[in-house]
Amino acid sequence: MDDLLSPDEQVKIWAALSDAFLDTEVNYQHIAKQICDYPLPVLEHMFFTEVTPVCAANAFAVIPTVWAAFDEKWLAEEISKNLSKKHTKFSNVVAQIKLKFLRKYFAEEWQEIARAIEAERARS
Repeated sequence: MDDLLSPDEQVKIWAALSDAFLDTEVNYQHIAKQICDYPLPVLEHMFFTEVTPVCAANAFAVIPTVWAAFDEKWLAEEISKNLSKKHTKFSNVVAQIKLKFLRKYFAEEWQEIARAIEAERARS
């Protein structure tokens, strides 16, 4: 799905979506302004399968290490590493369980992002 996006577009989207995992109040409008030109299904896929597995630990941390913004280079490297991992049958099962958990836990975050994107599109 992401093969339709340039590497620069992927990093731009990853960086915008990663803002949902910072230890600050989430500015959904700011996220939406950066990515509203992309299809919602693509953004949702990227949010849950690419960004969330890498950035969720910051949201779960008692004392988060990232407050202002994730470093784009680090983010791109971590997401790329995560996506290129070779999986066994067991690790595929574990990955599916983890994805289901993350989808459920961060569903409200995604809904807020999606609403902000729709509102931004309505303004344009």
